[in-house]
Amino acid sequence: MVDSPGVMLPRVDDAEVGLKLMLLDCIKESRVEMETTVDFLLFILNRREDHRYVAALNLLEPTSNIHVLLRHVAAQRFDGSTRARTQAAAYFLDLYRKGLVGRFGLDDFEYPLVENVPSSVADTLDDSTRRDDSTDSPE
Repeated sequence: MVDSPGVMLPRVDDAEVGLKLMLLDCIKESRVEMETTVDFLLFILNRREDHRYVAALNLLEPTSNIHVLLRHVAAQRFDGSTRARTQAAAYFLDLYRKGLVGRFGLDDFEYPLVENVPSSVADTLDDSTRRDDSTDSPE
């Protein structure tokens, strides 16, 4: 996925792509979409078995329930009100955007990727890797 500033389709037909764009702050989310967006983030983190969010949010254990997570964060960091759940969602999203719950790509790729690369590109990659390896070793 590539985005140029100011150049984007006015409509995104794929919900998953839309959620990824919201996670990356390419599309502004509303209050309703915020909870859906962080639920998607929680799903991605759990699917990757990346539980750094547990420590970042002072949870006792991983959860797949966004309501449990938001209630916990709202009670710990905010006043626990309904509005605080929205603040908790924004806080969780902000942690992700700052890389505090991990830095990773949002797209899933099947490995090895090199099988899908034209041979001329693969050869160039091999050459540059060999050059990089040779500069790292002391002579």
